[in-house]
Amino acid sequence: MDGVPPRLDAPCGRVMGDVSSMFVVYLLEWWRWTADEPSAASLVVELWPAARAAARWQMDRSAESGLPTRLVDTYDGLRLSRYNVSCFSALFHLLAMAAARELALSPPVRDAAFAAECDAALARGRAAMDALLWVEGRGYYRSYTGGEALMSDSLYAQVLADTLGLGALTSDAQVTRHLAAVLQRNDSPYGLLCQTGRYPLPAGAGADNSIWMMANPNWASLSLRRGGDPHKALSVVNKTFGWVRDALADQWNVVAVYGGLGYGAEGLPAANSHYGYHLVAWHLLFALTGQVYSARSRSLTFAPALRGRFELPVLVPAVAATLSRGSDGECTLAVAAAGSASLVLHTLSVDGIAPPAGVLPVKLAPGQRVSWGGGAGVRTKVTLSSLKPVD
Repeated sequence: MDGVPPRLDAPCGRVMGDVSSMFVVYLLEWWRWTADEPSAASLVVELWPAARAAARWQMDRSAESGLPTRLVDTYDGLRLSRYNVSCFSALFHLLAMAAARELALSPPVRDAAFAAECDAALARGRAAMDALLWVEGRGYYRSYTGGEALMSDSLYAQVLADTLGLGALTSDAQVTRHLAAVLQRNDSPYGLLCQTGRYPLPAGAGADNSIWMMANPNWASLSLRRGGDPHKALSVVNKTFGWVRDALADQWNVVAVYGGLGYGAEGLPAANSHYGYHLVAWHLLFALTGQVYSARSRSLTFAPALRGRFELPVLVPAVAATLSRGSDGECTLAVAAAGSASLVLHTLSVDGIAPPAGVLPVKLAPGQRVSWGGGAGVRTKVTLSSLKPVD
């Protein structure tokens, strides 16, 4: 690996599909969540030239077909850079274009011309996804051009798009079919095998025949966002998490990769101790609540994956809160009595149902909650009350 350059924005080391793209995504995420802070706009203005250059690099790398060519990614063991186009990096390109468009249109930037370029690149990339990677007869995205391999976590970028509220990068129908194919073809007693179809399995140890700890939680997040059965989705997560928790009994050292099938190390730790791949399960909280938050518009909306009664955490910067729904359909957003800042909202809804006129805007101080709804579509009961601290 080349030495690290003495300044930012100078390339070094591997040419990655999920690094420059993620810089754009992180900047948009930061803006979406902190736009109400005094320094937010100035930081976006400061970093926009770098984010714009990253998006431009993605476009240049995709000039030939509409999707970036021969890139390394976090699944480096698969060596997908040997192929012209890989699904994993292709989706990150679409994600980068969608995120760059949003940043370009944001009030601190207002670069409508570049937003239009991102729109055009996104449309071209979507068409290339269908032409180069979608296998209609089998209902999945091939892992790379020139083969029929199926990678379990090739749609990770869509998880990030869902959490940011960017919508489908391709189509929900295709994602749903892809998830079904992955579960049918790549499942094992320990979790989803990283990739099948490149080599006959079992074929000894290797990146394809192993379990990487991102695939199962990401599968569940994608399924929940598309109306999948919550119990089935969470059972997919629990297959890998439960294996580590109950069979290996080693939650202190969750590794990146566990052994696959047929070479005597089935389900055993294989690579990179104390790793963070499993922490993508963070997105499950957003998938369960369907939360989308905008600090600039002070908007918080939910589309819960669970029916009936539930209580789930709400993740907003500096705020500790929960969203619950009772057996009568009444929804409650409650801010914790301790360890939380106030939450100011101009827009609030669950499944499109908002509090009645006159309730919003609302400022929920620590220990306060707002409740509304009850019954099928009824929006008559509204309360603002303090919560008692929980011992």
